[in-house]
Amino acid sequence: MQNFFDGLKVGVWLDGVTPGQEKRKSGETKIVTLSCRVAPFTPELATAIDDGAQAEHQIKPLLYTLNEAEPKNIVDRIRFKLGMPRQRVLLFASSDTVVESLALQDVRISGVSVRGSKDGGGYVLTFRASFGPVGRHELEYLHDWYLGQRFARFDEAAPSLEFDADTTDEQPSDADEKARESMPAMEWDDDGTGSGKPADAPSVIEQEVGQRHTLHTGYSGRRGRRQVH
Repeated sequence: MQNFFDGLKVGVWLDGVTPGQEKRKSGETKIVTLSCRVAPFTPELATAIDDGAQAEHQIKPLLYTLNEAEPKNIVDRIRFKLGMPRQRVLLFASSDTVVESLALQDVRISGVSVRGSKDGGGYVLTFRASFGPVGRHELEYLHDWYLGQRFARFDEAAPSLEFDADTTDEQPSDADEKARESMPAMEWDDDGTGSGKPADAPSVIEQEVGQRHTLHTGYSGRRGRRQVH
């Protein structure tokens, strides 16, 4: 069994929710992709990431000194290609909660990367988690989780005939990279506690609300008379 974070209960911040589609053997399925963040990314968590081999000899030494396990602070960003199989993700309200609030099935983990925190005092891990179809209960939970922290435990999902056996990370295309570079930079007030919030970068929800407002309200005429459609 290959478990993301080796089955530990990890604090995860939800920074974004993006709708999309996934091609499966039964056809196209509507899914959502979560932009997730783990901060601080400690030596213990670096050791716990399971890549199916000896993760402690591949990830932790890149980030931390061997003896004192102190951050090397020379890493800007590292991307990892883990080839993680789909996971079952149990979500808890707190680290002490015994019963999960929600269980997500057949979650695809991709885009795993580590970067230095803003204050230079450690590291932050980010990844994407895609799953679907999504019902009303899941959407309500995601709305409540958005920009907050929940605790997650990852276990390898049971094999399903819906998905192909290939679990390698999807590499971003040139178009994806250009689109990412054109987006506003998202800065985080990382203080080593993982309590940072996005600054000066409108969320997908805020952008959509702004677009709807522009469509339904406007000004007409030189005197600026307001019209409501």
